[in-house]
Amino acid sequence: SGWSPGVARAHWPLSGKPGIFGLDGVHPNRYGHAVLANELIKSINAKYGVNIPSVSEYSAWYYDTLNRSPVDLKGFLSDSIIGQIIQFVIDTFL
Repeated sequence: SGWSPGVARAHWPLSGKPGIFGLDGVHPNRYGHAVLANELIKSINAKYGVNIPSVSEYSAWYYDTLNRSPVDLKGFLSDSIIGQIIQFVIDTFL
């Protein structure tokens, strides 16, 4: 049918810029959690006059599995039994 989602990466949809959400588009990825944590840390430090150190956003981005091992959705949908079932449903009903 020509339908293909391609390869999902953590920096989607902005090329070269890391995103903060995982593949489901709802939950933060590792980098997103670091960004959110740092915003909370800034607020807590400002409000209570403490000095909680920030989280390394670079480390969170670097060790995010979507950056290290991108999910090949195209391969998953064509090579696995689940992918074959999804393709059958798409071809049959859509």
